Parts: sequence; structure tokens; C-alpha cells
Amino acid sequence: MLDTIRKLIDDMSKEYGEDFIWWDVSAFGFSTESIARFVNELKTELSTDDPFAADEVIMAAKCDANDDVLFYSPKLGELRIYHLTWSHCREKEGFPTCVRFESAGSAAAYIKQSFEEDYL
Repeated sequence: MLDTIRKLIDDMSKEYGEDFIWWDVSAFGFSTESIARFVNELKTELSTDDPFAADEVIMAAKCDANDDVLFYSPKLGELRIYHLTWSHCREKEGFPTCVRFESAGSAAAYIKQSFEEDYL
């Protein structure tokens, strides 16, 4: 599933160069500690009833223009983009905002469309 996202980011990076604002954390060289900070912040901000708060979560990609981060839950087989608030505490209902995807293809299409609409 993450291969689809990685391919999209690689293809768009080649097409748009430095203007493309999403980073594949595995290719960009995020440190283990840096990735852990993002995952820990997500789990801190989420309500306890959100399955991403309790399950293993993998940070897949990061938007450089804001605090949007694409996470993957292997247990759920689900991708979500969360807009982290960096409050370092549980957020009120409705935060952090989240976009859920049914497939890697829909996540890739969302990232591509958002970039082309907002930044081109």
C-alpha cells in the first residue's frame, strides 16, 4: 500500500522538482527519532476511541507546507492524513483534523490534486 504513495511522491518530485511539498519519510531520510516524535504527537492528540491512538501506526509522508502527515495503520489497512496541532495534549473533539482514504490510490489522488490546486 505504501509503495503507491512512495511512487506518487517520487513521480511528482521528478515532475515538479523542489516545488513539490510532500516528502516520503523513507526516501527523505527522516530519523527514527523524528518519525517517533510525529507518531507520538499523533497518539497524544487523538481521543482514546480513535483506533489510530491504540494501534501500530506508520508515518508514511509529510507535507512541507503545513503540519499534514500521512499515517498508515497496518492492522486497519487504512491511510489517513492528520493535520497535527502540536499541542502536546489530547485535543478537543474534531481535532486533529483527518482525511481518511479507502485505498492508497485515493490517498495518492488526493495528495496530487491538493498540490495542483493549492500550489500551482
